[in-house]
Amino acid sequence: KGSVAVKNIANITYGSTRKRRDILLGKREVLAVYVYKQPGTNIVKISRRIKIGTKELENQYGGIVRFEKIFDGSIWVKRSLTELGIALGFGILLTIFSVWIWMITLKISLLIILTIPLSMLATFILMKLLGISINILTLGGFSLAIGMIVDNSVIIVTSAIVLPQNDAKSGTRYKGTTASISYKRIKNAVPAVTSATLTTVVVFLPVLFLSGVLKIFFMMLSLIMVSSLIFSLFASITIIPVILSDMNNIGCTNPRFLDVDYFTRGLYRKALKYLFRHSYVYILILLIISSLGFLNYHLLDKRLMDPYPQDFFFVKFFIKRQGSIKYTKIFVRRIINRINSIKGIRRIITTIGEDPSDPGQNLSGIFGVNSGVMKFYIVDKNNIYKKISEIKRAVEGFNEADFLFTIPDNPVQRIVSRSDFDVKIKVYGNSKEKIKSAQNKLYSFIEGDIGRKNLISSSYRKSGEDVFTIKREFLPYFDVTISDIGEFLKLAVSGVPAGSWVRGGFDIPIRLKLKEGSIKSPGDILNLYLINRNNSWVKISNLAEVKNRKAIHAIFRENQRDYGWIGINENPDKPLNKSSGKISLKSFFIHDKSSMYDRVKRFCRENSIDFGWDDQFTKFKENSRALWISLLLAIFLEYVILVASFNSFTRPIIVMGMVVLSLGGILLILLIMGSSININSFMSIIVLIGLLVNNGIMLFLEYTRRDVKSESDIIEASVIRLKPIMITTLSTILALIPGLFTSNRVQISLSLTIIFGLLYSTSITLLFLPVFYRIFYIKKNPV
Repeated sequence: KGSVAVKNIANITYGSTRKRRDILLGKREVLAVYVYKQPGTNIVKISRRIKIGTKELENQYGGIVRFEKIFDGSIWVKRSLTELGIALGFGILLTIFSVWIWMITLKISLLIILTIPLSMLATFILMKLLGISINILTLGGFSLAIGMIVDNSVIIVTSAIVLPQNDAKSGTRYKGTTASISYKRIKNAVPAVTSATLTTVVVFLPVLFLSGVLKIFFMMLSLIMVSSLIFSLFASITIIPVILSDMNNIGCTNPRFLDVDYFTRGLYRKALKYLFRHSYVYILILLIISSLGFLNYHLLDKRLMDPYPQDFFFVKFFIKRQGSIKYTKIFVRRIINRINSIKGIRRIITTIGEDPSDPGQNLSGIFGVNSGVMKFYIVDKNNIYKKISEIKRAVEGFNEADFLFTIPDNPVQRIVSRSDFDVKIKVYGNSKEKIKSAQNKLYSFIEGDIGRKNLISSSYRKSGEDVFTIKREFLPYFDVTISDIGEFLKLAVSGVPAGSWVRGGFDIPIRLKLKEGSIKSPGDILNLYLINRNNSWVKISNLAEVKNRKAIHAIFRENQRDYGWIGINENPDKPLNKSSGKISLKSFFIHDKSSMYDRVKRFCRENSIDFGWDDQFTKFKENSRALWISLLLAIFLEYVILVASFNSFTRPIIVMGMVVLSLGGILLILLIMGSSININSFMSIIVLIGLLVNNGIMLFLEYTRRDVKSESDIIEASVIRLKPIMITTLSTILALIPGLFTSNRVQISLSLTIIFGLLYSTSITLLFLPVFYRIFYIKKNPV
């Protein structure tokens, strides 16, 4: 009773849904299938299976269907692993070379190098037991550890084959056969080797107390390095001595062939004698260098991780006028025609329309099929910023659309932030009107004060949108159809078909964009009139209503507070948290308030805008406390190891002083290199502290063993330990050099910092630790 059949009021037909999304490969329309892997699965294996499956489908359909792979994440993984594997192989070869030029005898050199495969094999077995795969972080850990792995074997072997004249100078007399003498020498060296290894291993213990992304990044590298060093210690004090005992003439080496060793020993003696004569002058210079490093910490760019450009970037576009999806495809082809002259672009993939997997694409929720994302693949990723600039210039003439350029982060950085922007400025307010007003003010300031030339792009999501909704139930009373309203809006408001309305059908609510100069606000539409089918005037307010609602993903809530945001992508040559001026004598001591961060703070303070940061700099500050605490804890643990090794609370202070002085110098090196302070830098500093203390403990134990009482004793004891220290330093540096030629920015950053930091810290240890020992122990306690 009272029911109405659908067939009496409507026609029902089968058909495809209205197209809201399309994919263009260049200018060609294609059907794209996106495959997302499950967490924890192997992307390389999945890619291989997909390749086999698509080939089978092509054969099954007799060539009617053709599959073309437009993106494969496994390519980046395989390329990075291949590059790191090659770098690791070259690093091992260079390490062998560095050992050989110092040891000369090929047989002895190969014996020392034997530690590398033994330690790596044992570490691979441990990784298998723990379920750890070979990935970028684990290979990076091996690259960092290669040079340090040989350190223990070098000390053991050089102790066994020490020249007779060095024993005579030290006052040491061994009796017995060659094998027994070598055994005694090795036995005396084992405590020093163990202490030195522990000092390197112990610096990684604070990693256990980190959390979040810091633990993910540090734990993998630390595990590989610690396990490799422990296995190398075991091999050097067990396997190496056994093999060494079976080798003939291990107690003598012909000095005639020790060209490198002889030259460096002589040069080192002269350097120490010179420093002893002018010690206070050079100590003052060292203090000035270290002080400059600490005083200029504020000048360093600070971020959680360095940006890692890949070989592609995105250009999101939002057409200001509304039209069909066909119009959007024509617009995309016009852009492609314009940029065809730009060289170095391999492929362009365009996604048009609504993309449920990317809420940010449909900015403010009003563009629909008049928005899209163009993905540009380039030939040389090192020129990515240049290509972005060229494309920005090419699309400047397209005033009918807004463009947003974004660069994807590296996989590790994606764990930290899933944003398309380097910086997000959060604008808080009690109401969406206040948020919108503050966003407009701040956005205008950033665009004008910072300038587009300093930014890749900037944008913000508006706080709301006005939605025109038809009152369907009232239309029959006024003898008006939805098509009538659509035609009216087309002529009087937008100038193009409005929203999702199509002739002969309807889809409400209708969304539209106002025609410039016709209506001042969306609410004014309701005051207009249209003529119905009886030629009578009907006010639009009787037929529809305009409501303001929050845009999709525009207003967020954090700690019971609403906020909107402004996103910024920085120019890599002008980091936003660094001063705009050049480094000067004044900037060494006075913080330059010209950075974007400082200018935004002043503007918000002057305009009473409540704001906050969500960016790499802020994330660094949030995590820097944990990083610095872990660093200080590592230094304290090093001091404890030194106290146990020296059986003294005062002697380790000299070695720890070298750590502090080296840390200041490393900060200055980062500033000069233009590098940032990030988790890579902290990892490098931790490794350097371990190596520095390792070298310091070897020198101090040699001083103690020889009971040095004069300047000449210090010089000769230091010269004895020169070879192991130089072999370790040279091996570590040469092992890291191939990593500089990979595309892995994490590896490059680690390698650069460790190479320059190791050169500086090793120089400090070899030159100034003997000087300080002479001042505090020889001059105060003369024979």
